[in-house]
Amino acid sequence: MDLRNCPECGKLFVYMGRDLCPECVKKEEEMFEKVEKFLRRNSGASVQEISEATGVPEEKIIYFFKEGRLIARTPLQQLVCERCGKPIASGRFCKNCREALGSVVRSLDSSPPVRRLEKESRQSDHFQPVKREKGRMHTADRVRRLRSED
Repeated sequence: MDLRNCPECGKLFVYMGRDLCPECVKKEEEMFEKVEKFLRRNSGASVQEISEATGVPEEKIIYFFKEGRLIARTPLQQLVCERCGKPIASGRFCKNCREALGSVVRSLDSSPPVRRLEKESRQSDHFQPVKREKGRMHTADRVRRLRSED
């Protein structure tokens, strides 16, 4: 059982995949629904306007956009690409940076997998398992035998 403290309210809770306690998850979902409902009627609203109309803190609204749960029609001033700093409408990276990061990941994907390298190192002479001769005893068996002879 993995116990954690909720970063919102400080309560201790059993971690089940979300960093918030169940009560704060419920509150966050209610805030999200308020923001989503407001944006359906006012799609071009700024983060500040959304916050004033719904009572949801600006930081939480920006979090919803970064998480990709909300998408702005136009790039938001408060939401910028974490790589190049360009304003974006949703997520953490702009389209160009996502593509660049994707190509880096694909190039890493073509390198030899770690498992294959581990297997090759286990097969080298340096890491060969010790082969026992038939009839040889383990040290503990030898000690017991010597004690019983005394």
